[in-house]
Amino acid sequence: MHEHSNFHIDEIIKRKKELKELYLSLLLRSFAISMISIFVPVYLLIEGFSLPDVLIFYIILNIATIILSPLTAILTSKIGVKHTLFISAPITILYFGLLHFLTEFNIPLYALAITGALAVALYWIPIHSDFARSGDKKHRGSQSATFILIPRMADIVAPLAGAIIVETYSFSILFAIISLITIGAMIPPLRSSDYKSKISWDWKKFAKKKI
Repeated sequence: MHEHSNFHIDEIIKRKKELKELYLSLLLRSFAISMISIFVPVYLLIEGFSLPDVLIFYIILNIATIILSPLTAILTSKIGVKHTLFISAPITILYFGLLHFLTEFNIPLYALAITGALAVALYWIPIHSDFARSGDKKHRGSQSATFILIPRMADIVAPLAGAIIVETYSFSILFAIISLITIGAMIPPLRSSDYKSKISWDWKKFAKKKI
């Protein structure tokens, strides 16, 4: 009985630690993304793309995210949640790199959109899985509120920081800073052991439901 009680206490402490690591990762990545995401439509327009082009870009981005999300969920069950989360970092950096050199190398907008969608899916699916596992059922409401509030807080401060950096220095410096923060955001979750999510996906059943 005593050993069971100690095990329960250790499990609670472990989950609280993992939740704090998750919050820190979410804060860093949200800050990095918010430093530039609000300026992407304007950037595309300045680079010579038309308004319909920009709208199509976001349509492809959203559709691709929907398609890639279940595939990412399956990936977490194969290689682990933390490993999937780690993969999102270089993909996110690749997305901003493509954005940076978009017109210089004539990169198609659809390629940029699909890369962005992959970066989103590879981060948000495992981070939600990790949150569901690390959270405490008794405090689910307050923890969920914090999980939602963190990106909103980043949205308030980060765009101003991004604008100041671009105005004072250049987009290249902003890209470098965003890349470093994105890499830093992967460190806290990786301090805890990885695990594979229990997800099974039947495409035949999914197709039947859609028909």
